[in-house]
Amino acid sequence: MSSYHEMPIPKSGSQVVVAFVFTTIGINFTLLGMVNLISGEALIASTIWLAFVTVIVWTGSQAEGGVWRFLISLVGELFGKRFAEWNPAEEQPRGIRFGFQLGSHRFVERYIFVDGIQLVEWCTGQATDRMGRDMNDWCIFVWFSRDLPARPLETKKLYRNPHQGLIAVGPSASKVRTEALGQSLVSFIPSAGADLVQGDSSTCFVRASSEKGMTN
Repeated sequence: MSSYHEMPIPKSGSQVVVAFVFTTIGINFTLLGMVNLISGEALIASTIWLAFVTVIVWTGSQAEGGVWRFLISLVGELFGKRFAEWNPAEEQPRGIRFGFQLGSHRFVERYIFVDGIQLVEWCTGQATDRMGRDMNDWCIFVWFSRDLPARPLETKKLYRNPHQGLIAVGPSASKVRTEALGQSLVSFIPSAGADLVQGDSSTCFVRASSEKGMTN
């Protein structure tokens, strides 16, 4: 039996369906484009499409750290079971792993040190900002320090502080669903050793030692 403490991370069924449809269409048209190039038909359209796909794969590969990791991440997004986990037997500084499981194989996408976690919050996304009303696009973010011991969270603007990072946890969803997942996460993270307390709102939890002095 695994000694890891694990928290399941749900996925959005609608987002998975959309991703599956677009991936299927993309693969089919890519194969068709390759066949067209070999047979000498629709050369311009096929070349443009293959160039477009190449740019998407290259961009994704740069973000994921390689073509293989990009493809694994894509398959995991479609078919994997997402999780967060930490190992009580791990030597300090302990970390939390975010990844997904495919069959019996587990893939870790992100690893952050528990001592580096600064803040957990959930808030609306860009759709709500544009429309001026709640568009059920709430997201959960974990802010962390790249340095240990953790620096206080001075700003939530990454370009102003290269020592900070953040990850999104879970799908974009309604406030009720996001809040339920957020509450589970702020219970899970302290079990790994991070002392979180409620910040200036019920949707924000900060590290106890970092509560003072945080600015937006």
